[in-house]
Amino acid sequence: MEAKKVYPDWEEGYGPCDYTPIMEALGEVVAAVESNDYQGDTLALLKSPEGKYGVLQFGWGSCSGCDALQACYTWAELQELCDHLEQSVQWLDTLEEAKAWVEAHDWEGAYFDTADAHIFRDKVRGLEE
Repeated sequence: MEAKKVYPDWEEGYGPCDYTPIMEALGEVVAAVESNDYQGDTLALLKSPEGKYGVLQFGWGSCSGCDALQACYTWAELQELCDHLEQSVQWLDTLEEAKAWVEAHDWEGAYFDTADAHIFRDKVRGLEE
């Protein structure tokens, strides 16, 4: 994904604040859970244009000191973050495989809020093609 296409109106300086354009560049967001605080985590299930399903997990914050996106001051830094998030997606061939991956994942050992992880799991369980 090309950062300049994802954030066409951004000018170098303080980084963008919204991860939605990155997620949408990777695919359709079919299920997501975000922490309800000034900092936290996002769990998203994406559907690629090719029909694959991917789990994207990332943390975010309220300022450039604790949020990777807001800490991007140059196009190179923004591109590096976009590349990192794109490479971190766990892609699976089908919705059933994605459901199985989400079900089997060790959410208790993850750094995400366990309650949010369980809400995400329940949302993914309820999806149908």
